[in-house]
Amino acid sequence: MKYPNQMKSASIEISDRPEDELVPDLKDRDQWLCWRYNSGRKPPVDPLSGRFVDATDRSNWDSFDSASEYADRVGAVDGVGYCLSSGDGVVVIDLDDCLRDSMLIDGWALDIIEDIDSYTERSPGGSGLHVLANADIGTYGKAADEELEIYDARKYFTYTGEHIDGFPVELKDRTSQVTRLIREYRPFVS
Repeated sequence: MKYPNQMKSASIEISDRPEDELVPDLKDRDQWLCWRYNSGRKPPVDPLSGRFVDATDRSNWDSFDSASEYADRVGAVDGVGYCLSSGDGVVVIDLDDCLRDSMLIDGWALDIIEDIDSYTERSPGGSGLHVLANADIGTYGKAADEELEIYDARKYFTYTGEHIDGFPVELKDRTSQVTRLIREYRPFVS
């Protein structure tokens, strides 16, 4: 396995970059929803009606500004999320339970985020990370027996804007790195 380093760990920090500097390429797309904690999950919420919706139905998507405004104004949601769509070239790598005391990262996850080297943020629960990249992979799912998920379609991810200092503020083209990661962590299950 390429990322076996369980012994190494490092401290990371949230950057102080202004929100308007983060992931500008995604914020220009009308692929946003809100989300709310519900029974331990984070289902998508329509930013116009406040109802739970299907994140794969494009008619439910809205702009980043509209979703953020709804989240700020109404307060009945916990954040905003981006809807992944087949062919848009956006991949999210979800690294679960890799942060200890919120800011000490496990070695296996550190190896991954350093290799991918694209926009990276802390997930809403504070114990995981999201890495966003541009990649054409045509696959998605959860690595068997791992705390790793990779999606490029039919999902949405919760966006926090808690950018990890030292990583790009935009998505980088990382098809070869993501392809290698998928190869190392196979099999994936949907």
